[in-house]
Amino acid sequence: MIGWCISKVICWARASTAEIACALRIPQGTAAGVMRESRGLTHALPLTLQALRTGQISARHAQRMRDHVASIPPLPGDRDRALGQCRPVRRSRGGEALPADL
Repeated sequence: MIGWCISKVICWARASTAEIACALRIPQGTAAGVMRESRGLTHALPLTLQALRTGQISARHAQRMRDHVASIPPLPGDRDRALGQCRPVRRSRGGEALPADL
């Protein structure tokens, strides 16, 4: 049963990618990239997505934000902290910069 569900999800993802590619008249590989970028903005960078929607930043700015954020490794324990608790920890470890060993 699980194998059927996984293959159905894969089929749905491929069909969605094909539909987007057709609608935008772009190659499927490009459409897959657009979908990945969209998921990244939606889940990891909602404030960047909001700024993009309101015209405060361009699509290129949003791409650069996504690229930079993806290269920043999380600090140990960040996952268990609220956002407000993460900022003081990062500052105490040398501002917003990454630790020297990373």
